[in-house]
This record gives sequence, structure tokens and C-alpha cells, in this order.
Amino acid sequence: MTFVQAWTTDSGASAGTTGTVTVSGATANNLLVAVVACRFGEEPFTTPSGWTLLESGDGSDGAGATYYRVASGTSADNFSPSWTNTARYKLIVCEYSGLDSTPVMEDSGQTLNMSSDVDTIGTGSATPATADGKAIAFFACAWDFLSPTIDGGFTVNQNLASDQSFRPGAAIASVDYSSTSPISATWTKLSGSGGPAFGAIAVFKDAGGGGGITGTSAITLDDVTTTSTGGLAIDASATVTIDDITTASAGELAIVATASATLDDITTTGTGVSSNSGSAAIVLDDVTASSAGSLLISGIAAATLDDVTSDSDGTSQSTGTAAATLDDVTSSAAGELAIAGSSASTLDDITSDSAGKVSITGASATTIDDITTDAVGASANTGSASVSIDDLTTTAAGALQIRGSSAFSLDDFTVDALGGETPPVHPAYYYYTMLLGA
Repeated sequence: MTFVQAWTTDSGASAGTTGTVTVSGATANNLLVAVVACRFGEEPFTTPSGWTLLESGDGSDGAGATYYRVASGTSADNFSPSWTNTARYKLIVCEYSGLDSTPVMEDSGQTLNMSSDVDTIGTGSATPATADGKAIAFFACAWDFLSPTIDGGFTVNQNLASDQSFRPGAAIASVDYSSTSPISATWTKLSGSGGPAFGAIAVFKDAGGGGGITGTSAITLDDVTTTSTGGLAIDASATVTIDDITTASAGELAIVATASATLDDITTTGTGVSSNSGSAAIVLDDVTASSAGSLLISGIAAATLDDVTSDSDGTSQSTGTAAATLDDVTSSAAGELAIAGSSASTLDDITSDSAGKVSITGASATTIDDITTDAVGASANTGSASVSIDDLTTTAAGALQIRGSSAFSLDDFTVDALGGETPPVHPAYYYYTMLLGA
């Protein structure tokens, strides 16, 4: 808990049987504590409406009492105690945030000496039921116990000093605790002759202190909701959410039944790991995996890695009508650099037929540089197709010959249209004989 603010009332030289502290601006559900210090005689106190008495004591020279309440944030928070005999008085109210209201207060104690002068006064002892909370110490004196200090690590939150003879003084201090050991402290006068005094202490649990909840209550810490058992776990059908992780009622980072958890772009099934069962799917960046939880696909699903499309076996190949593409290479469903059916594969300027080789079936054709092959895939032609290599033209039979009226030339070697050879002779003579038709 944290100290927030304080309000005070000092009667000064006046005396009365009642006093009021106007508490304005308190936050609803915060803790309010109060102390009353009175001068003269036995002073039976009447507890203000809405407040709870912690400790009180009186003697022949003065009296003191302590109270607490949970703030409402309204005028009902005003503190108006009363007592039997007319007396000078001092009143203090302090506010603290971070209270666990179940229960509000766990223990309290006091030490009383209001019938003789003392230089010190103890607070008594209080024992927390659970660890983590705020111990609050109270002080009241009849006179001359000026500006008291306190040990035990306590910090004085508000002090109304007994700065004149026969005027009371009051103070409130606090300290955090983190164990269930008994807590006590001692108030000591800073100056003056000392006087009759009263000390008290109470322990209040922080919100969430002790790490457990009993009964049917539930507590929420940030995005973690625990059940009434008080641990970071869930029973029955409750669920807990931590950031983007949703767990089922087992309370662990896992999912049961039909629940699911999402971490970034990874969706897991009810097994709580990075895998899928049934028809669920998992997505990692641009990779889509099947329900087996690996980087593969079953059934008709498909996975894509960059420009590679794989079939349902999860490898870089396709089945059925599926196809895989690697850059400018299109492969058939067999998963190799081949084409089946009417599909075709292209590598740079080479066009292959559906058999997956550099060949052509049917009426298709492939071109390699300036060489045109026929449909059987060799450097030959069938039917009316033809192939050209530089200045050499072959007939459809694919041999280095010419049929019909066509002709071809290899340097000084000329073959006529019937495919016959003429021995190399002087070019002029051979040309002459060709003109004569010899």
C-alpha cells in the first residue's frame, strides 16, 4: 500500500466533547485510518458511524483511540468522534491506496501509559496472517512529548506535535512488511520533558497479498485472472489470458478441448504446441502447413514457399492437377522438370514437350537458337516440317540431302536435288557442267 494524503484537526487551547475532520477527495475503496488524542481525565470514546475501532486507552491524564474504514469517496468519510469529558484534542486521518478489503485488517495491538510521564512508548505488537502489507503505527500523548520519532523502519506520515504544555499530540506512521512475523515499534520524544502517552499498531494486507484467495472470490492481476484457489491457475471452466496466449482451464500454457491459442502468426490447435490435429491449420509467415504440424500438406491442401508451390505431400512436387513453379521453370505433377498432359515447360529459349525432355510430340515444336527440330525431338523433320542450320537446309527426312527442287551448298561442294555427289573440281568447270545439265 501507498500513503496518499492526510487531514487534521487541532482544537488548540479550546476544549470540547467532540471533534470533526472533514475528509475530502479520498478515493473510494482506499484505506482510511484515524487517531484521537485527548488531554485530561478518563475519556470513554464513541465510535463514529461507518468507522471501526482498532485500539483505545485512557488514564488519569489523557486518552487515545485509533480507527479505520474503507473510503467511499463521499462525505460519509468524515471523521467525527466524541468522548465523555471536555478536553483539548488533536485528530488525524490518513489515506492509503492498494488495500486488500478481504479482510481489511488482520491484527492490532497497543501500549498504554496515560497516568505518568514517559520518554518512550511502544506500539504493542501485531502479527500479519499473510505476507505483504502495510503496518500502521499510531501515537497519542497528553502533553510535552514533542515531535516523536519511531524506529523499525517506519515513516511518519503525519504529526501534530504537542508543542505546548498541557496540549495533546498525535502522529501516524507506516512501513511495508513481507512476512508473517510479529511487528512492533517504539515512539521516542524528540524534545520536551515527556508525558503520558498511548501507542498502537495495526496490519493491513495489500491487494493480492499472500498470493491466495479463499471462498468464491476471484482476483484479477493485469490480464491474468485466477480462480478462487488464489493461484495462477484455472479450475472448472474458467480461462486465463496472458497477452496473446489463451490457455484452457488447466491453467498452463496449453489448450484443451476446442480452445485455441495464437502466438503472433502461429495458430496452434488444442494440443497447445505448434502442430495441428484434425482439420486445423498452422500458418508461419508464407508457409502453410497441414494439420500434421510439419511443413507439409495432406489432402487437397497446398503449401507455398516463395515462388515454389508444392503438392499435398509437402515436398517440391505436385500430384493430380497441381503444379510447382520455380522461377521460369514449370514442372508437372510428377515434381520434376517435366510436363505431363498438355502442360509445357520453358527454360530460357528452350521449349520442351509434355514428356519433360527437349523434344516435341504431336504438332508442337521446339527451337534452340537457329536450329528447328521436328516433332520426334531430333535434328530431323517429319511431314512438311524443316530444320535449318546456318545455310544448310535438310529435307523432312532429316538427312543432309535435298529432295525435289531444293539444293544446299557446303563451301565448294554441291549436291543436286537427287542427293547425288559431284567430286570436287574446279569451280568454273563444275558450274559450267551444271548449266549444261551434264
